[in-house]
Amino acid sequence: MEEYTVTIEYHGVIEQTVTAENEEDAMSQAEDIAMMEIPLEVGEYTISVD
Repeated sequence: MEEYTVTIEYHGVIEQTVTAENEEDAMSQAEDIAMMEIPLEVGEYTISVD
């Protein structure tokens, strides 16, 4: 397992470190975080994994 920093940008920024097997798994975790943290009225956001 590796640590990845995921950054979710919308009107604000969420940055978290996740532990995942690969970059694809980290992106999946970032999508889950976005769905829980970003308000429903936000129509667009971007996710990056480093």
